[in-house]
Amino acid sequence: MRVHRLRLLDLFCCQGGAAKGYADAGFDVIGVDKDPQPRCPYRFVQADAIAFALAHGAEFDFIHASPSCQHDTTCQRIQGRDTRT
Repeated sequence: MRVHRLRLLDLFCCQGGAAKGYADAGFDVIGVDKDPQPRCPYRFVQADAIAFALAHGAEFDFIHASPSCQHDTTCQRIQGRDTRT
């Protein structure tokens, strides 16, 4: 009997650390990031995460997304913090 492994799309994956728990639990992880990630231990696609999710998201059982650090987002400016220093 063949067991179906749930497929997880890890958007903004970087080196794949956020998906380790999913992989340990038996998920088939596919990582997506705009930058090359040679240390990502899972199958990897270099692409824009949002565009990839729009095109392929329905092919996965779960989607995990951990976008850029707060330092790089407009959230810091909303809080009145200057991130250019």
